[in-house]
Amino acid sequence: MGQITLSIAGRSHQVGCRDGEEPKLRALGAVLERHAAAAQRASGGSSERTLLYIALILADQLAEETVDAPPIHRPACWSGSPSGWKPSHRPLRRAARTPR
Repeated sequence: MGQITLSIAGRSHQVGCRDGEEPKLRALGAVLERHAAAAQRASGGSSERTLLYIALILADQLAEETVDAPPIHRPACWSGSPSGWKPSHRPLRRAARTPR
């Protein structure tokens, strides 16, 4: 098992990974580091809140990309509501119990 050190927002973090995944993990760490300065300013310098703000920045980017993505096929239970899902109209069948 591989292990690398990522430096994010001025702090070092030991991270374990599968052998051979070190380059990918370093690239992901670089993505986090690109947002560190803005996150540190927003968080007032708290290291825990800085990581939270980095996560929020990335979540916001992901949400924007999802909105801009081409439409996808929605399953029959898609309601179009913000949560997206509604209960099925058919009751679920319960599996028959087998004696032990």
